[in-house]
Amino acid sequence: MASKLIGRVACPWCGFHASHVKESEKCVYTFCPECGVTTHFVREHQRALVLAKMRPDRLAEEPAPAPNPEPAPAPEPVRPAAKPARGRLFSGLGR
Repeated sequence: MASKLIGRVACPWCGFHASHVKESEKCVYTFCPECGVTTHFVREHQRALVLAKMRPDRLAEEPAPAPNPEPAPAPEPVRPAAKPARGRLFSGLGR
C-alpha cells in the first residue's frame, strides 16, 4: 500500500510551511519537498504530537464531483443577406 497524504505541517528543519504529513502501514512521517528531509514517527505519543500540530490538507480530502454543466443552446443559423434586385438603378428617369 502506498503512503497517504493526510495533512500539512511546518518543517522542523528548514521552516517550509507546507511539508507533507503522510501515513504508511507502519508509521506517520513528514516529508519536506523544500529541503528533502523525511522524519519518521514510530511511537504512539510521537504520532499524537505530529497529528496535533498538523492541519488537514485540502487536496487530501475527496473533491466533490463537479456538476454537469447544461449544454449551451444551439446558435441560430445564419441566413445569407438578401441580394439586391437586378435591373436598372434609375429606371424611368430621363426617358
